[in-house]
Amino acid sequence: MKPVLSENVAILAIVLSLTLGGAFSAAQTPAQFNADSPMEVAASQAAVDRLLAEHTEEDYLLFPEDRRRPIRMTDALPHCWTESGPGETFQA
Repeated sequence: MKPVLSENVAILAIVLSLTLGGAFSAAQTPAQFNADSPMEVAASQAAVDRLLAEHTEEDYLLFPEDRRRPIRMTDALPHCWTESGPGETFQA
């Protein structure tokens, strides 16, 4: 059974799309919008400390990220970065 809220959001998106000349192409339910992506799970302090201890010789660390995984946190490192470590090159 689909949640009623999900149907209401889809209907609202269709109405807005028709009203604004097709500006909306898809609707997200609140559950989809608020779902934790890998970029929204903060690393523990122990994981950050371990990452820094592994890279004491570097002045800075780079974490290239594809645009499909936007950086949303500004006050913590994502856990996936502490697991993968810094990158030197980027490949989509």
